[in-house]
Amino acid sequence: MFQPGTAISVVKEIEKYKIKIVALQETRWSDEGTIDINDTAAILYDKCNERRQFGVGFAVHKSLVHTIKEFKVINCRIAILIVKAKFFDIIFINVHAPTEEKS
Repeated sequence: MFQPGTAISVVKEIEKYKIKIVALQETRWSDEGTIDINDTAAILYDKCNERRQFGVGFAVHKSLVHTIKEFKVINCRIAILIVKAKFFDIIFINVHAPTEEKS
């Protein structure tokens, strides 16, 4: 997702297929935080390593942003998103397992 416009393309696909939560891998961004895109979704992400490899995060539709309880990054390959549901919390785990060529 290092290329300009990639985040907007992801959000367009979220809208097109009516997806609410997407696990993102290879974000390759050098900082960490949340980006609101086109008032449609929020992208939560963490920085990758110095060589701009890996990086994980989640894209969350705007209708669910208020339900986010926690976004935690374990390392540049593992992230956890906890969302409050009606009766219990839902935990999403995003694990990036690159091929042998990339590791």
